Amino acid sequence: MSRFTDARLRIALSQQQSLLIKTCGWWRPRAVAETHCEAELPTINEHIQQQTWKGLRTEVTLCDSWARYFIVEPVKGLRSFSEFKRYAAVCFEEKHGLAAADWQIEADWQTGVPMLGVALPKKLLHGIKEGLHKAGNTLLAIDPFFVNIYNQCFRRIQHRSVWLLAIAPQHATLGLVMNGQWRGIRSTHIDVSAPVTDVERLIQRCQLQFGLTHDVPMVFLPAHRNQDQSRDSGGSTPSSMYQLALSRCRP
Repeated sequence: MSRFTDARLRIALSQQQSLLIKTCGWWRPRAVAETHCEAELPTINEHIQQQTWKGLRTEVTLCDSWARYFIVEPVKGLRSFSEFKRYAAVCFEEKHGLAAADWQIEADWQTGVPMLGVALPKKLLHGIKEGLHKAGNTLLAIDPFFVNIYNQCFRRIQHRSVWLLAIAPQHATLGLVMNGQWRGIRSTHIDVSAPVTDVERLIQRCQLQFGLTHDVPMVFLPAHRNQDQSRDSGGSTPSSMYQLALSRCRP
């Protein structure tokens, strides 16, 4: 199959709703079908079994409400990668007070500098993978929204100091990079009736918590060309769900 006509299923999943979009084309893909439903995995998997969505290579983007972010500070004396991962699990448990055994923990593994870590519920990941396997879909990637933003812009922020802000349905994540190194990250629920106010409060709290004494520029996810409502949706699907579903597409 030509990569320029490659069809993919892109799934956005928050804790309240989900959006399935079928896209065609490799460069600047266009949406050709879509459906939205509840966030329960049995409901999503039932939709995936339908002919429109079966057998497609699939990318899943999770709202950051599913994720637990933390910073892994550098430490000396670790002798192997397995020790490195166990140390990251300890950092996660200290930060969030949750049992690491129930979470899939990943990080931008490197030594000598602070790392960004993220944990996702194993039960959720297993349910998604099982549903896709039954439908004959190949899972290409499953990541939270903020990770997608970071992957898109990390080359542009090397050696710089920036805030990285991701706003998803009812949730905002704010990370701080200073001179190219992670300083901190906070993720929180936001009020849909006053999202700007909640985000401003989040920024103010982080400025105090991280001890900033000067202004740092903000980097947002760019508005996506495919973010507008399709004719078939009737305007019922929030545009922020489109940001999640299409966050890996090239603008």
